[in-house]
Amino acid sequence: EMGSVYARLGTQVTVVEFLDKIVPTMDSEVRRTFLRVLEKQGLKFKMTTKVRQCGSLGEGGGGRPSVGEVSQSKVRSVFYCPRLLRQCQHAVRDNAACMGAK
Repeated sequence: EMGSVYARLGTQVTVVEFLDKIVPTMDSEVRRTFLRVLEKQGLKFKMTTKVRQCGSLGEGGGGRPSVGEVSQSKVRSVFYCPRLLRQCQHAVRDNAACMGAK
């Protein structure tokens, strides 16, 4: 939801998802349609990707936040972004403590 708002405002949005699909509790046909709509809005998705590290690179990286990631194939890659919005949903009770923005 937040990603689509930022995308409509002109921001490049990349969603890093641990599972192989978004909204796993949603009907599969509705989920595919929802994914296509979000991709049409300009959101990019990295599915089956685990975030390993999240933070600033400091002086050497220009102080930009970075996200270290590892996919199922165990290939590590890092992408850089000027702003980072994190949200993790281990459980509903942990969600408020886990959200953060820089």
